[in-house]
Amino acid sequence: MGIARVFHSLTGRYWSASTYGMVGAGRKELTPDLVADFGTVLGIPASDLGALTGAPPSEEPHAQEPAAAGVAELIWDLRRLTADQVRHTGKAAASMWSPRPNPRR
Repeated sequence: MGIARVFHSLTGRYWSASTYGMVGAGRKELTPDLVADFGTVLGIPASDLGALTGAPPSEEPHAQEPAAAGVAELIWDLRRLTADQVRHTGKAAASMWSPRPNPRR
């Protein structure tokens, strides 16, 4: 579920967690929208990712969270950590997080 939340947060589109698993295992074809979304999350231009995978990227621009580039950098940096280090980092980040006040109240 975590990967689905990350993709939704950064791209504004929701795909089920199993969709990402099936793409990773080669059981689901990459659609142009998925290429664009993977490009956003990985910080790779969709056209480059499309060239690497042989799947054409979406030609339609889609909404992207302004912080997407920074989050993609963090994801790349996290891959160098052990599972325990990632858990520790997540706990530290959660302890620093505070919800934003709702301006409608």
